[in-house]
Amino acid sequence: MKSLAVAVLLVLAPGASAAPSVAGAWFGEGQPDDKTEFWLARLGADGALELHTRACAHAKPRDHVSFGRWSQDAGGLTVTFPDGAFEASFTYKTLFNDGHVWRYRLTATNAAPEDIGYEFHSTRVAGDFDLPGCGPQVSSYFP
Repeated sequence: MKSLAVAVLLVLAPGASAAPSVAGAWFGEGQPDDKTEFWLARLGADGALELHTRACAHAKPRDHVSFGRWSQDAGGLTVTFPDGAFEASFTYKTLFNDGHVWRYRLTATNAAPEDIGYEFHSTRVAGDFDLPGCGPQVSSYFP
């Protein structure tokens, strides 16, 4: 859950209104600087969110797909994932977004408070992008 929450946070961190839209597909690493976990987040213009995470152990992938909602306001980007009676929520502050590279920081969460302050980065990818397999090629996606 902690890794999934962190990945979600990375994907949804808007900043000033002049920043490029975060709607679209974004590829990033799970935990900061953790090359064994990565994710693909598809943020719909309608606020829908699909998060596909992949953890690699001994070159074998372990995948998980979650669905949620995202919204953004002056306070940042907030992502929520309903899970029965509990709704996990993550809020991010955009540090940099040029429309291709997005860097952001987790500023609040009710699911993994120990992760607050983590900085993430992601790269915009084509809508038909699929997660790569487990291996060294993953690092080549990040500037």
